[in-house]
Amino acid sequence: MYRPVIRRNSLHAVSNDNGQRCVNFAASRGMVVRSTFFPRKDIHKATWRSPDQQTENQIDHVLNDGKFFSDITNVRTYRSANIDSDHYLVTVCMRSKLSTVITTRRSRTTRLNIEQLRNVEVAQDFAQQLAVALPTEEQLGAATLEDGWRDIRSAIGSTSATALGFATPNHRNDWYDGECEQLKNEKNAAWARMLQHRTRANEARYKQARNRQNSVFRMKKRQQEERDREAMEELYRAKDTRKFYEKLNRSRRGFVPQADMYRDNHGNILTSEREVVERWRQHYDEHLNGDIASTGGGVVTDLGVCAQDERLPAPDLQEIEEKVGRLKNNKAAGADQLPSELLKYGGEQGC
Repeated sequence: MYRPVIRRNSLHAVSNDNGQRCVNFAASRGMVVRSTFFPRKDIHKATWRSPDQQTENQIDHVLNDGKFFSDITNVRTYRSANIDSDHYLVTVCMRSKLSTVITTRRSRTTRLNIEQLRNVEVAQDFAQQLAVALPTEEQLGAATLEDGWRDIRSAIGSTSATALGFATPNHRNDWYDGECEQLKNEKNAAWARMLQHRTRANEARYKQARNRQNSVFRMKKRQQEERDREAMEELYRAKDTRKFYEKLNRSRRGFVPQADMYRDNHGNILTSEREVVERWRQHYDEHLNGDIASTGGGVVTDLGVCAQDERLPAPDLQEIEEKVGRLKNNKAAGADQLPSELLKYGGEQGC
């Protein structure tokens, strides 16, 4: 029923509610989804990659009016060479020989440079700026609970971004520099010449360029490993355990094959894909659904909610300060994207 709008070249055979809404929107306005019309390889259809670097989906589409159906002659996705950020280029080729490039970038979440709070001067400056940015008691008293927390969260976020800045993301290939890029381009150019004219001279040039690239790459990697070793020794002598193990784990991280075999309840190895999927279904039924999987009935749980006439008293400032002070550092931020260090180092104003 959707073929007139999307044709047969979608990356997915089954769509979710958002995909159906997109199709219904296009059909109700006489439009077509041109990004699913062209027979491409799956790697040239995906526009989003999950953090596990395995799952890819087609979540961005190109729509145009049915009257100008033939104006778009091609739609293709290009993947970025930087695997640390899911970066795609969706090219739309028009009949007028013009190309519209839509950039879809989903990079990793930018993190605040919380390490700056270890500096006493930076921590004091952060607390002072936060005291000025936070809303006053009169403003909080006149606002609702949701509006008051939104103002507090906005003040903490803007102040921390200004006073602390953002941390530089870690790159695994620190050894890859301009010299490596130049050698790789020379090798690729030699490979292209050899494909066009496969002569002995071109083959020799290509092998020479390839060997030179591999030799420099190995040397750069060894130099980077030596620098990492010296940095880990300094961290060990400084007794900075957390950073030491972070750097150690990054240095040991390599190719990790994805396991495709699991064990059942009796310890037997399952190799069939269907058996593995069934085992995972049983696992989540046991841990998430509880007695529903075995009895089919609902689970009665007493959450201990107080009655309306037994409402708990609101916590005072001393109790809040105590709870905030007991928060652990170096933990992932919650839905508000505010690490616990911002509240702790903000002092009384942060609470």
